[in-house]
Amino acid sequence: MKKFLITIVVGIALLVAAFTGVMLFTAVPLKIGATFLDKLGVRVTGLSGNLTSGFRFASITFLDEFTDFKIQDVNFEYSGLWESVVHKNVVYDAVEIGSAELNIKKHRPSTSATTTGTTSPSATPNSSQNPKQSWEEVKTKWREGKVIQRFAINRLRFTNIKITAPELPFPIELSEYKITNFSVVPDRVAIEELKIVSTFFDLSLLGAELDGKGIRLPKPLRAVVKTAAWKGLKKDVTLSISGSFDFTTKEAKAELALLDDHLKAHLTPGFNLAIEANDLNLSEYLTNTSAISHLNLKSEPANAMMAAFGGAVFQGDFMIGANRFVIPTEPSPNPGANAGALFRGVFADGPLRYEAYFKPSLSFKETAPKPWVELRTNQKIDILDLVAQLYFKKTFMQMSDAEKTTFSEVMPTYGMGAPLTPIYVPVAPKPPTPARRAVRR
Repeated sequence: MKKFLITIVVGIALLVAAFTGVMLFTAVPLKIGATFLDKLGVRVTGLSGNLTSGFRFASITFLDEFTDFKIQDVNFEYSGLWESVVHKNVVYDAVEIGSAELNIKKHRPSTSATTTGTTSPSATPNSSQNPKQSWEEVKTKWREGKVIQRFAINRLRFTNIKITAPELPFPIELSEYKITNFSVVPDRVAIEELKIVSTFFDLSLLGAELDGKGIRLPKPLRAVVKTAAWKGLKKDVTLSISGSFDFTTKEAKAELALLDDHLKAHLTPGFNLAIEANDLNLSEYLTNTSAISHLNLKSEPANAMMAAFGGAVFQGDFMIGANRFVIPTEPSPNPGANAGALFRGVFADGPLRYEAYFKPSLSFKETAPKPWVELRTNQKIDILDLVAQLYFKKTFMQMSDAEKTTFSEVMPTYGMGAPLTPIYVPVAPKPPTPARRAVRR
C-alpha cells in the first residue's frame, strides 16, 4: 500500500512537471492561443517559441468589412517568467515588427448603451482618490522594490508601419521606430537611443537620463518637421535641443537651434533667455509670413518669461527690398507703436524716415494672411506706393509686370501704421527767374 501511494505521488509529480514543461518550454500554449484567435477571425501563422524566453510568428491577419489589419515578422525575446516573477526583473531583449498595415475602411457602429439613473462607483465621492497621494505611494513601493527591480528594453524596432483611413488625406507611414537600451530602475530612467522616421516628422535622440537629481540631454535631440505636417511649411523645419534641469537648485541650461541653425536660443542659469538670428529669411520656410530678409538679431539675456512676452531688448538689422533697417535698442517714441511688436527697424533716406514693426501672426488655419510687419513713414503715401518704393524705388503704377509679380507675393505681409511725425512735405522747387533784357539808353 505504501509503495502504491508513493507511486501515485511520484506519478502526479511527474505529470505536473511534464505539464509545466510543456506549457513553459514548448509552443503548445501559444498554438492553443492561436487556435482561439482563429475562431475570432484573427489568423496567426508561422508561430514558434515558448513563454519562458520569447516567441515569434510570421504574420497576424484580421479582415472584416470595417478593418484590414496585418502584422508580419514579429519577434519577442525576454528574460523569462522566472526572472520576472521571482527577481522582478522584466527585460525585453528584443521587440521587433517587420511591417504592419492598418486600413480602416469605415468606422464601426457604436455599441455602448446609455443608462440613466445610475451612478458609476468610480464617480462617487467616496471612491475618489488623491492623485498626489497615490503617486507618492507608487514611488515609495518602487524605491523599496515592491513593484519591480528593473524594467528594460534592450532593442525595440518597428519598420514599415502604415495607417490609412477615410478621413486621412494620405496614409500615415512610420518607416522606422527604434529604441536601444531603455532602462527603468528605482529613481532612474535612461535611454541610449530613440529614432523615429515618419511621414510628418523625424526624431533622433542619442542619450537621455532622468533621476532624483534632474534631467539631462548630453547630446542634442534633433527633430525635423516635414512639409506634410502643415500646409504652411515651404520646406522641412529642423530643430535641435540639448541641456539639463537640476531638481535641487531649480536651475536650467539649454541650447535650442531652429531653421537650419539660423535661429538660436540660449537658456542660462537664473532662467535667463538670449535669442539670436543669423541671416534668417522666414519666407523660405513659412507661407504667408514676413517678407523681410537677412534678419540678424541678438538679445541680451533676460528673464525667460519676460522675453517670451516681448520683454527682450534686441539689436541687429534686416532688409526690406534693397534697404537696410537698423534695430535700435530704445523703444519707439510714437504712442502705441510698440504694442505687440517683437522689435522695430529704422531706415532713413534723406528727409524721409521709415519704421517697420515686426508683429508675428502665425495661424494654423487656412485663412487669409495677416500682416507681419507694420510700416510707418513721415510722408503722405499710400501703402501700395510705400511698399513699391521700398522694393523698387518707384510708385505702384510705375512697376513692370515682373516687379508686380514679386510685389503681389510680399504685399500681404505688410500693413500700414499711423504716420510718423512730423510729416515731411517736400518743398516744390522755385521756378527759374527769367533773365532781364538789357535796356538801351
